[in-house]
Formats: sequence, C-alpha cells, structure tokens
Amino acid sequence: MARERWTPRTVRRLGQWTSGTTSLKAYAILAEPGTEPDAAIAARAAEIVAGAGSQIAATAQEGIGFVILHQGREGVWLLLHWWIDGGICAQLLWRSALADPLVFTPLGRPMMACVWELALIDHERRAYVRSLSAPGDGVATYLQDIYPQDFC
Repeated sequence: MARERWTPRTVRRLGQWTSGTTSLKAYAILAEPGTEPDAAIAARAAEIVAGAGSQIAATAQEGIGFVILHQGREGVWLLLHWWIDGGICAQLLWRSALADPLVFTPLGRPMMACVWELALIDHERRAYVRSLSAPGDGVATYLQDIYPQDFC
C-alpha cells in the first residue's frame, strides 16, 4: 500500500455527547474535502459512546472528555477519551469498514491515533490544562473550550 501524503482534513463539531455521567465534546474529521459528517454514522457512534458508560464509570474520573469520529479513506474510526484522576487521559477505540460503516469493532493496542486525530488530542490536552488550572468552574470552562479550526 502506498503511503498517504498528509493534507489537511476538515473538522466539524458534533456538539456535546454523554456517556453515563461523563460530558463529552464531540468532533468529526472528514477525509473528503467539502463533505459533512454522515448523519447515520454519527448517530451510531453516539449510541456506542453512550453505551460505554459502564466502562468509563469503572475508573475514577473527572466527568469530562471528548470524542473523535474520523471518516477516513480506509475506514471510520471512533475514539472516546475521558479524563481520570491525576490528569490521565483514558481511551477506547473502534473501527468500521467503509463498506459497512455502521458496524464498529472495538480495537485494542497498539493503536492510538493518527496524525489528524492527534491535532484534536493536543488541543484537548491544552484545554484540560487551561481549564482545570484556572480559578472557577474548570469543568464548564473545559466543555466550552472547543477546537477552534475547521481543519487539522
């Protein structure tokens, strides 16, 4: 397989999702320029994230996190991140094939994130530090600190 050259990808905000008692900022990354997130894929992803609440609840947590739904060229990726005590970011990861994008399969390690997803992860790390080190309601501040660009 030929190595894919990096080019910017579109980022769209999907609003706020929840998983159990965890509030999550949701984003979509789109490989195809000029497209919007597929509504059926986003709805299915939101269902999967909501259903992961028991896995999230198993860890001591901050009650906040973020989701990345990446409609890529080789598949659809769903990354669920939440913050646990000590400033640690936990992750669950799923993938679906382009031919059947509503059927997500959980993935284990060593997978983590691609170069486009890492741009959002970097923003979320910085948002966490900014929000929870400042005076006031750090959780509310974090949830309002959205990735500011339309590309990554």
